[in-house]
Amino acid sequence: PSDPQETFEKKIMAGVRDHFVRVLQRPELLNRIGENVVVFNFISPEIAALILDNMIENVKSRLREEHQIELDIAPAVIHELRKRCTEDIANGGRGIGAKLEASFVNPLARLMFSNMPATGARLAITSLEENSGVYTLRSGA
Repeated sequence: PSDPQETFEKKIMAGVRDHFVRVLQRPELLNRIGENVVVFNFISPEIAALILDNMIENVKSRLREEHQIELDIAPAVIHELRKRCTEDIANGGRGIGAKLEASFVNPLARLMFSNMPATGARLAITSLEENSGVYTLRSGA
């Protein structure tokens, strides 16, 4: 991740060529692909935070559109989600999404199933707790 993009791309492409030629012994497959290989860069911590923010906004939008419920999330909960969901960004955006689902979306669903807010209500998430890998949200509404 610390290499410049150009160096990183060259290393990846060399590895791809080596795999097709030496490991698979099928260079003709690589020739079919040609230069149509796109090398993506690693996600930076700043981009990971933006990805998480967008995912949280999507959750809020879905609640608003599907249930007419406004979701307010305390800054401390957002901070905790950023810490938990972006601490290991090696798995990219999907990894961030998987962690958000486990630590926020699933507990939010459990909270709503146990006490479904009325249409048009405002649901304020005031805390996020974790105990032995089980996440729980607390609501102030």
